Amino acid sequence: MMKKLLLCGVCAMIVACVTSCKDDEVENIVVNPMELNVSLPSDQPTVWKANSNLGLFFNNAVHSLAVKEGLDTKKASFLLDPSIQGNIYVCYPYVSAMGASLNELGVSLPNIQSERAENSFYYGEQNLSVSSNIDVENAFSILDLNISSDGYGVGNALSSVTVTSENAALAGDFTVDLATGEINLISGQSESVTYNFSAESGLLSTDSPVKASVVINPVQLEGKTLTIEVKMGEETWTFNEDGLNYEANKVYPISLMIGQPPINLNEKGYANSYIVDKPNTLYKFDAKVQGNGEITTGIEPQVINPKSVFVVWESTPELGGVIKNVELTDDGFVTFSTSDVIGGNALIAVTDGVPTDEFPRGTILWSWHIWSTNYSESDDILVSVEGNTFAFMSKNLGALGTEPDAEGMGLKYQWGRKDPFYKDGILAGGEVTTGSVTDEMYGWQASSYIPEEDGSNKSLEASIMFPTAFFLSNWGTSYDWYGVGSSIENRNNNLWGNPDGGLGTKTIYDPCPVGYRVPSQDAFKGISSPVSENNAFTCVVGDQTMTFPASSYLVETSGVLSPGSASGTSNYYWTTNTFSQNVVALKLETSWGSVFANLNSYCRRGWGAAVRCIRE
Repeated sequence: MMKKLLLCGVCAMIVACVTSCKDDEVENIVVNPMELNVSLPSDQPTVWKANSNLGLFFNNAVHSLAVKEGLDTKKASFLLDPSIQGNIYVCYPYVSAMGASLNELGVSLPNIQSERAENSFYYGEQNLSVSSNIDVENAFSILDLNISSDGYGVGNALSSVTVTSENAALAGDFTVDLATGEINLISGQSESVTYNFSAESGLLSTDSPVKASVVINPVQLEGKTLTIEVKMGEETWTFNEDGLNYEANKVYPISLMIGQPPINLNEKGYANSYIVDKPNTLYKFDAKVQGNGEITTGIEPQVINPKSVFVVWESTPELGGVIKNVELTDDGFVTFSTSDVIGGNALIAVTDGVPTDEFPRGTILWSWHIWSTNYSESDDILVSVEGNTFAFMSKNLGALGTEPDAEGMGLKYQWGRKDPFYKDGILAGGEVTTGSVTDEMYGWQASSYIPEEDGSNKSLEASIMFPTAFFLSNWGTSYDWYGVGSSIENRNNNLWGNPDGGLGTKTIYDPCPVGYRVPSQDAFKGISSPVSENNAFTCVVGDQTMTFPASSYLVETSGVLSPGSASGTSNYYWTTNTFSQNVVALKLETSWGSVFANLNSYCRRGWGAAVRCIRE
């Protein structure tokens, strides 16, 4: 059998593309016939079909031979003129033209295949004086895909499967030399091949897998990735297979299992917080993007290169109460499954995957708040304030309800930071009694960052590495967790996107979920008529009445929840506006029996306060 060097190919059909023969050179041999037997490879799906003849090449003449016996089998017989003796070349399916001395046979290998097409190209040679039996070989490789389901989608049909190589041609137009087996790509290069199922062949069942024989070019892909996408209607499953050295005339079995596809949380955008509202459901988000990924004043996001992922903490007493499992895909997506019940908060972090004594899971590169809650835009409260309309969330960021109880308080944030703290903060001694932590080395703490003695400020980088650390502050930093000095140049007014005191814009450090952001001062303008009742404040905001739980705040020097005083309690809701060394917050206060709503309260940036998000 001749040697073969194959450079490219995958096809849905075989057609002629090189001309050198006339019609009268194509014969059906009928005089004093002898029998030629041709066998296809036993491990490959192709059988002899009535509409695909055998091409026979002898003395620079080409003949088209129809099957005599053996249709729909692996071995077929053909009738030959007994005068044909000596060396012959055959190919299947029949190709009608050839070049001089059996060179440059034209074969087109499209990148669309189906079960009804003759996707492979077989060829062989034989000396008829020795034998009239020929075993032909496939010029290409076959991926034998077996696609099963864990129960999801059974009864429905897969529509297609697409195989994509990593910078290697899998389809195109070629010249084939039957004498040497050499194949050369001449045009139409494609790095992917799509196999389309019929309604019958793609039907998912519990009895047997859906099969697809995808023919690909014999190509060296060791050390590279072969990506396989399976589609059923609008749903897509993606698998990454380690590439091999795919050789001609060989079959490579690949088993794939599909299940419920993950809901893509990035369909509506990117953020540091994602709302999930379905139990026992698989979700995913792109962990290569910092926050919303947008460039804003003084802030330019960087691409993340995550290597591992874990759940940092959950608000439930035991792990698994919010997130059952979490994984990192090869393309940098975090996938996770929700628990049996909706209602809770969690933090997922990705790391560089390099273990150290301080960080056994690697250094945290970024983290995301997962807010398990039943909430939709229809729950928003539309407020008209001085000609502007703001859509407020009807509950605090991280809250599990709207009542002013433990579930309605929500989470706390230091101004300008993206990661939350529990409503009751960090207790004296640095302990947190709420929820559960996956790894104590990444657990709750206070003052994990101390500025360098040389005055260098790495507090922002440290806040990313230590998302569970409440950064303490004092008069030396104007009570700001960010910066090393007390002067105005040590402040960063860009963190929440409103350095100029306007309506502002969302930044990569904004803690609100997709489609929402921290409100500016303008959204609260005109707040009036506060009433304090049942641990909550009811106020008029613009043309609406809104209720805010009395959530207090976390003290900047300790992270402890402020207990108030004998004269009353103070409760704060952040805005994006800054003022000198401080920032502006909505202050709701009871003092000596009176109730106040103050929007000109200049608050310390190191405090931990609540957030009521508005729609972007």
